[in-house]
Amino acid sequence: MSIDITQPVTLTKRSVARNQIDAAVHQIFVHKNYVAANTLSLAAAEILESLAKIAGKRTMFTEFYDRIQPEHLKTVKGMVKDVYNFSKHADRDAHQEITGFKPQVAIMNAWMEIVSYGVVYNQRSPEMFVLYSWLAATNPRLVKEDSQDEFVWARHIFGDDHDMEVASKLCSDLLTNRSEITAALTAESKFVEA
Repeated sequence: MSIDITQPVTLTKRSVARNQIDAAVHQIFVHKNYVAANTLSLAAAEILESLAKIAGKRTMFTEFYDRIQPEHLKTVKGMVKDVYNFSKHADRDAHQEITGFKPQVAIMNAWMEIVSYGVVYNQRSPEMFVLYSWLAATNPRLVKEDSQDEFVWARHIFGDDHDMEVASKLCSDLLTNRSEITAALTAESKFVEA
């Protein structure tokens, strides 16, 4: 979203969630800042959970939480939210440390919110499409057999790119050549929005 800082901007819940997820993807692939990516993804989750509920739809987190035994739900939700809350607040824990944060958690949280955005809006931004496709292409065991065809082209582009070089370049190129890359991605999937 390009903004003229001299003009007021109208925000919608959709634009805020999209911008948070898109920024999270850039943090993952371009800046390698997984804490920021995690914080942005989970901020989008708060918006998308509410919008999905209003629309009578279910997000990835809703589905995930439904599979947890009731007596463990508070603990599991705490595990998901601990780093997120730690990243936002210091009023009660100014000197606390969290050890063992794994970058994979930020990637999976971003992926879950990309799926949730798709559930709510039936579309993905080009950034969302890059992370979603990269994760599926480089981890084919995560994708159901009947969904493999959707990722044939992604495997061709990303191959076994677990080090993220191709996805990082694609995200960087989106910053400078957005219209051409968006057009190419839109040709690959009806779910990509401009």
